[in-house]
Amino acid sequence: MSEADAILVEKHLKKITIRASWSILSAIVIALSSVAGFYFTTSATLHEHTTDINEVKETVQDVQVHLNEMDVFKGVSLVEMKAMENGLEAVEKQVEKVDKKVDKLDDKLDRILYQTRN
Repeated sequence: MSEADAILVEKHLKKITIRASWSILSAIVIALSSVAGFYFTTSATLHEHTTDINEVKETVQDVQVHLNEMDVFKGVSLVEMKAMENGLEAVEKQVEKVDKKVDKLDDKLDRILYQTRN
């Protein structure tokens, strides 16, 4: 191989190396910007949801205080309050059962839809 060919090969190798370096660098910049965008979007959403949850907690606490101070419950004995709480717990259990049934039905409908599409 002549000296001119060696110089030409060396130029091509440098050019290819520079292009590859730019490609890698641009891929890294794009990846980092995607990660940064995801992070900031997620953290903003998380902050928003945390604020919403705290507002709901405060509202629930206010409602509890209001219910405890209502005249309706002032003359109610502890036994009657416990009976109402037990009734509420039973209703909550029934709601959980209904939610589970709804989830099962939803899964079955999803499977049916999937089968009809194929």
